[in-house]
Parts: sequence; C-alpha cells; structure tokens
Amino acid sequence: MIGAILLAGIALLPVPLPEPVLDVRIADVYGDGNEKIVVVTAKELLVLDRSGAIVARRPVSPLTIVGRGLMVDPRSPRPLLGGLGVGDPVLVDSPGDLDGDGKDDAIYATRDGFVTPGGLVPAPPKALLEIKRAETFAVQFAIPIPAVGGWTGTTRELVLYDEGTFRSFRNGKQTGSLKLPLKELAPAAEGIRRNDVFLRDLDGNQRLDLLLVMGKGSMKLFATFEVSAWYFPGGRIYNEKRKGFYRPATVIKVPGALLESALVDADGDGDLDLALSTISTSIVSAPTATVHVFAFDKGKLSRQPAWTHKGPISMSAFGPEPDPPYDLLPDIDGDGRPELVARGKDLRVLRANAKGGFDEVVRRKIKAGKPAIGRTIAAMITDKGLLLIRKESR
Repeated sequence: MIGAILLAGIALLPVPLPEPVLDVRIADVYGDGNEKIVVVTAKELLVLDRSGAIVARRPVSPLTIVGRGLMVDPRSPRPLLGGLGVGDPVLVDSPGDLDGDGKDDAIYATRDGFVTPGGLVPAPPKALLEIKRAETFAVQFAIPIPAVGGWTGTTRELVLYDEGTFRSFRNGKQTGSLKLPLKELAPAAEGIRRNDVFLRDLDGNQRLDLLLVMGKGSMKLFATFEVSAWYFPGGRIYNEKRKGFYRPATVIKVPGALLESALVDADGDGDLDLALSTISTSIVSAPTATVHVFAFDKGKLSRQPAWTHKGPISMSAFGPEPDPPYDLLPDIDGDGRPELVARGKDLRVLRANAKGGFDEVVRRKIKAGKPAIGRTIAAMITDKGLLLIRKESR
C-alpha cells in the first residue's frame, strides 16, 4: 500500500492492484449503511473498504461487465461481447428501501427484468447489435434507470425510467406509468438537443421528484446554446385531468452547451445539489468549461449558483462520448463545501471557497479516469491501480 497524500482534511490514497482495473463503482453492497468500493478486473470482482483493503473477491462472469461495469450507467452503455450470457446478474444500484427493513436493497438486472425483494419486475434490458472494428460483434444493453420511493402516492415503489416513460411497480406489479414529452436529438446540426432525467426524493417528503435538464442550441449563423433545469416536486408533476404538466417549481437557465449534469450532496447537508457542466465557445477565445453548483435546501432549489468554476477544456470533450474535464465531488472533508476534480495532463483537486468559487489545493502528475462518486468517497482508475479520494483518517 502506497502512503496517502494528505490535503488538510482530504486524503489521496493510491491503491495498487495486481490486475488492471476495468471499472469501479461505489455502493452499499451489503445494505449496512457503509459504502464499499467495487472493482472489476478481467479476472475478478473485488470489494474494497475505505482503506483500500480487499474484503471480498469472486471470479468475473460475462454479465458482470454489462454497461460500464458492475453498476451500469444507462445513458452510456458500453459493448458486451456475446450477448447477455449466463452468470450472476448485474448489480445496478442500491436505490432505496423497498421492503421496509430500514436498509437499502440491491436491485439486480437480468435477461428477464429486475430482481427485487418484492419479486421480479418484468422490464428486460433493450439490446442493440453493433459492429466494432476491433471485435467480431458487440451487443449494447440499455438498462432502465431505477429509483425507489412514492410515484403514485404509495411509498416504496420501484420506478423505472426507460425510453422516455416512467413505470412504477409494487411487489412486481405495475402501479402507474407516465410518458415524458421530451424533444429528441435533431437530425441536423443546426438544432441540437440533449435531455438528462433525474427521479429522486429531493425534498424528503417520501414522494419522488422530477428534475429535467435540457440542453438545446443552434449552429446557424452563430453557435448559441442554453441549458435549462426544471424541478417538479412529487405530486405536482402531471395533471391527469388536463393531460399536461404542472408548472415547475423552479426553472434555471445558464448559457453554454450541456456537457454533463449530476446530483451530488455538495455541501454535506443531506440534500442533493445540482451540478451543471457546460461548454462555451467564441470566435475570439479558446473553448472553456463552466461548472455551476445550485444548492437544494429543505426541498427548494436555488436559482443562483452557490459555486462556479471556469477553466480550459480539451478537444476530447467534444467527441461522441464527452469526457467532462471537471467532476463535482461531495463534501468529502466535512467543511460544508464541495470539491472538484480536474483531469487532464495533471490531476488537480479544487476546494470551494467562501467567495462562490473554487481554489486549487493540490496538483499531481497522475493520469486518471472519470471518478466513481459515493456519499463521502470517490475512486478513480489510474495506470497503476486505483486512487481513492476520502476524508483524512485521524
């Protein structure tokens, strides 16, 4: 074990592993309230604790590497050779307490649907066949986004968002559905759209809330882009009588092309906060990326950003799979303010200041991938294994 690099409350902990890491996720895999780091290599699935010590291991099965790894990112599924084969089901997430025992329940995806404590939910993944240059063939699987809460008014429903439609289930039976009238990507470059959909209990009232993040733009005479975030509290999302959506409780608009959006407890108060990462371009200046952090407080989303950071961006962010240069972390050191990770030629960690911005606190010559983010820890894949970012142990 390589010694940790301490940053006044934050520790960067390198964790060398015998095999190259294919993917990493952070989840409460044992349902005991303690997050674990789950690592996928070509041969094994490893479970690590916060110190980087291996606490469990088992061989990898074909199904384990669905999507981007153990826990699938449904917006960017990665190829899986040979189709959805035999083996253990993939752990999608631990999105909430389905059976009322006070613990988050693991939700597994199989070829037939989702395995839950209340039985099988028949919502099988969708598969697309694609030809890859370096492979004979590959099958992509789109796993619906799972959430647990009250959608129809009944608590502890499993709600799946798939192909623009929400479907709620209780004890394996569908209890309701709602199709979102989202505008899809335009076929031509002069009209560009992208939608991110979040379904979480943001105000703590046991009803699932809806947060829509929509990026749109035009490439006509001049490139103009804008990002809008619409927040709908649970129970005030869709008017069945009028067959239309209620007005959102909060609308946020920021300039720029949408690069990424995320919900993270940035200030450590227990509420999930909204991070919007955008790209701005100009004929007189180099492209820049901006990260805005909008705070949730007692169920209300602020219209003004609590923290903002601007910085340079590499051309890789404009590819078919954009690689955001900045990733918002939760309040890892417990000071009530978030941290940012900047990836490029160097790895930089920035800490939010009292002026509404971010200050750099460390820079290291480390090439690292996009972090997997938990409630109080983040993990990044490097060429030498893992790099954990966590609170300093005293």
